[in-house]
Amino acid sequence: LDLPGIGPSVAINAIRQDHHVVVATATASGKTLIYNVPVIERCLHDLRARALYLFPTKALAQDQLRALGDLLSDNDDLARIRVGVYDGDTPRS
Repeated sequence: LDLPGIGPSVAINAIRQDHHVVVATATASGKTLIYNVPVIERCLHDLRARALYLFPTKALAQDQLRALGDLLSDNDDLARIRVGVYDGDTPRS
């Protein structure tokens, strides 16, 4: 899907329709929202749903974890979705 200048809602709807989507935009342009919305929707509709996010740096993973946690804590229905991080600082237990 190549739609320059189109907002996040177009990409989110494309994902909902099972299209593969690549997003390359500037910082703070909605990329995080584009992948979080479909994952959250799936988790709400399917209690067995899981998602694995891979980030190239620990700092980015922590930043995204914080942002997703903030988004989920805004609503009681969303708060039941659990998130966590696994990196080099995660205890083996």
